Amino acid sequence: MSAHESMEHAEHAEHASGENKKIALLIAVIALCLALSETLGKGAQTESISKNVEASNLWAFFQAKSIRRTSVQTAAEQGKLNLATTTDEAAKAALQKQIDDWQKTAARYRSEPETGEGSEQLSERAKHAEHERDEATAKYHHFELASAAFQIA
Repeated sequence: MSAHESMEHAEHAEHASGENKKIALLIAVIALCLALSETLGKGAQTESISKNVEASNLWAFFQAKSIRRTSVQTAAEQGKLNLATTTDEAAKAALQKQIDDWQKTAARYRSEPETGEGSEQLSERAKHAEHERDEATAKYHHFELASAAFQIA
C-alpha cells in the first residue's frame, strides 16, 4: 500500500470514528431519556396505587358513617314513637333529651367540617382522591408510551 493510500485510509477511519462518537452520544441520550421515563412512570404508578387505596379507605369510612347515621336516625324515630305513648313527664323529658342527642349525632355524622369526617366531607375527599388517582394513571400510561418510543429509538 502506498503512502497516499495509507493517508486516505487513515482519513476515512478518522471520519468514521467521529460518526461513531456521534452515534454513541445519541444512544446515550436516548438511554438517559428512557431511564427517566421509566423512573417517572414507576413513580406515577405508585401514586396511582396509593390514591386508589386512599379513595377506597375514604369510601369505606363514608359507608360506616352512613350506617351509623341511619342507626341513630332510626333510634330517634323509634324514640319519637315511644314519646307519644309515654305518660310519665320525667320519662318524657329524658326521652326527648335522648332524641335530641341522637338527632345532633346524626347531623354530625352527615357534616363535620371541623374534622372533615362527616359523610359529606368524606365523599368529597374520596372523589378528590379518585380524581388524583385517575390523573396519576394517565401519567403512568403516557410514560409507558414514551418508554416504548425510546426503546424503539
